[in-house]
Amino acid sequence: MTGEDNSPRNAPATPRHGLFISYRRDDARGASGRLYDWLRIAFGREKVFRDVASIGPGKWRQRIDQALADSIVCLPVIGPRWCDSHNGPRLAQDGDMVRHELLTALADQDLTLIPTLVEGAAVPPQNKLPAELHALLEWNAFPLSEQGWDDDIRRLLAAVTECSGQPVAGDVDTLLIRVREAEARMRQLEQEKHLQADQLHALTETITALTRQMAENPASQRADLARALADLARGDTKAAEAEFEKVLDEYSAAAEDAAHEAAEAARHIANLALLDDIDKAVRYYRRACQLEPGHSESWRLLGLACLTAGDTGAARETLSRAIQLARDAGDTWGEAASLDGLGDVATQIGSLAEAKDHYTDAMKIVTARSECEPGNVLWQRGLSISHEKIGNVFLTQGNAPEALAAFRKCLLIREALASRDPANTGWQREISVTYDRIGEVLMAQGDLPEALAVFGKSLAIREALATRDTANKLWQRDLSVSHDWIGDVLVAKGDGPGALAALRKSLAIREALAFRDSANAKWQSDLSISHIKICEVLLITQDKRGALTACHKGLAIAERLADRDPDNADWQRCLSISHNKLGEVLVAQGDFLRALV
Repeated sequence: MTGEDNSPRNAPATPRHGLFISYRRDDARGASGRLYDWLRIAFGREKVFRDVASIGPGKWRQRIDQALADSIVCLPVIGPRWCDSHNGPRLAQDGDMVRHELLTALADQDLTLIPTLVEGAAVPPQNKLPAELHALLEWNAFPLSEQGWDDDIRRLLAAVTECSGQPVAGDVDTLLIRVREAEARMRQLEQEKHLQADQLHALTETITALTRQMAENPASQRADLARALADLARGDTKAAEAEFEKVLDEYSAAAEDAAHEAAEAARHIANLALLDDIDKAVRYYRRACQLEPGHSESWRLLGLACLTAGDTGAARETLSRAIQLARDAGDTWGEAASLDGLGDVATQIGSLAEAKDHYTDAMKIVTARSECEPGNVLWQRGLSISHEKIGNVFLTQGNAPEALAAFRKCLLIREALASRDPANTGWQREISVTYDRIGEVLMAQGDLPEALAVFGKSLAIREALATRDTANKLWQRDLSVSHDWIGDVLVAKGDGPGALAALRKSLAIREALAFRDSANAKWQSDLSISHIKICEVLLITQDKRGALTACHKGLAIAERLADRDPDNADWQRCLSISHNKLGEVLVAQGDFLRALV
């Protein structure tokens, strides 16, 4: 023995590089998952710890303690349910995992905490936390909002770099831009393709899945995924579909326990195909159902795709199956969403009483859950959609008072959501859409002054959004729609000059949109409609020459659209309206022979 102390405590400490995400699974699972993906993309997949799998009894403390001991930063993710009436008291219970994670992190002098606020959550007040967790409030919190995600995540990544000394990967900025552009394009296509809210949500999940693939691959293998996202931003889904086809082939060749992963890949392919090839979407949703026959969401998405394809019989059958599977699994959200889908089927075939029954059954479920979880944004938004759908049924039935009541209930919920998160442009846009529905009912009732006031409120929101981001085509189109509505009201009031001014503002926006994307049939159709509306006003004001010029412009666009896709009923209808309007102008000019033609 030499007398030297060779004990481990004198050995150099192992460098700490880990990033530990603490979260509640019933609070902010989705947001923490998105954060997990971007931390892995930025700093490396092996450095980030997030408990995504169940830890067996007696083992979780050991695993968490080791992960925290290896970490240099801990990010407690705090959502709206993190410290609510259910979860708040758990923070004082010794057996609570989140409590143990925070106490361990706060006791470690070498660990930096970065509380991360998601889904509009605020820092919890001190009196809601047990005394031993008050130290958490001494750390600066970083908000991550949906609308400002790019800037927020950049600030958070910079803070992690500052605390850990680890640089952010060089391609992160580019990838953030690609994902944002792809998401924006999906929202635009929602309007063009008339997608349901469930289908848009599925598309968003597909983009999230692409992001997750980037997180799970080393930086050297991310180029193909980045190109797929860039193509998505241009509306081209083929490269992204090919990425999921690779995954599907891989898991289809694996053991039976890979059926879920294969089904998930098939769903993502179908989600993307919705935008361009509805038959392919139906095929791949069916494949997902075959691979995972007990998955209610696959059956629900299949039903909605069948409805889009015009196969109402298959849509009814698959949505009914989705309802039963959701009930068996205790999936109340899936049950309500599938009931809404059945309501949409009934609406499409003209069975409005049946549609109202389905929508009402869905609303009962959503209302009950909303009352149990008043802070849950998902349920509150679902309730607003239920009111909107029922309002549409009443409006179609000609029951204006009930339609107005339903739309106003919808508006109250959306205004409450917007007040909780004023920066959320999505809530603002939904409020403007609801104003339009209310204005439409008021017009039908003949209350033109009130209709004009409501459309004015919608216009104010859309002007603010369009000014905020002049490159956002969806917001520009929304603004043109508001000018259209105001023009319609002014026509009804007999204010020809005022109507013409509003409609020309709409026309200017649509000309700009059509110029930026001449291949976009929706923008072209909007432009044709604007010319026809202006023709109508000019005809009223006895400017027959101007009316004829405007009508010819609208007709020329309608003819090009109808020639491009002779089977498209919307374009054929637009063409017939244009011919009819031209006939009216020629009658006004006394040219009865050409009018008859």
